Amino acid sequence: MTNMPSTRKKREEKYFEIRKLKESKAYTMTGELAIQSPVGTVVCKGFRVSRSKFDDKLWFQPPSKQYGSYWQKMVFIENENTWNEVKEAFFQEYEKMFPEIHHDSISDEDLDVISKEIEK
Repeated sequence: MTNMPSTRKKREEKYFEIRKLKESKAYTMTGELAIQSPVGTVVCKGFRVSRSKFDDKLWFQPPSKQYGSYWQKMVFIENENTWNEVKEAFFQEYEKMFPEIHHDSISDEDLDVISKEIEK
C-alpha cells in the first residue's frame, strides 16, 4: 500500500485571502481576492458587497464589465463550493465592517438567478 497524500488536508488549507477592504460609499464594501497558485499569488480586484435595494439581504458582485445591455463577470471559479466559500468570506468581512446594521446573506438560489441574468 502506497502512502498517498490526504486530500482532506488540502481542502482545509486556506488557498485564498480577502484583502484591501474599504468602504467605498454608504454601506458598500470593496475588496480583492488573492488566490495562491503554483505560479504565485493571483489577485482579482473589484469585488463588491452592498445592501440590496429591495430587502435587507446582501448583494455580492464579482468584478464585471458591461457589454451593451448586459454585464459579464470577469472572474469565474469553476468549483461551486469554492465560489460559495469566497462569497461567504466576503459576507463575513462585510459583517465585521458594518456590525451596526441588520442584514441577511442573499440566498444561493437568488444568486444563481442573478448570475444567469448577468450572463445573458
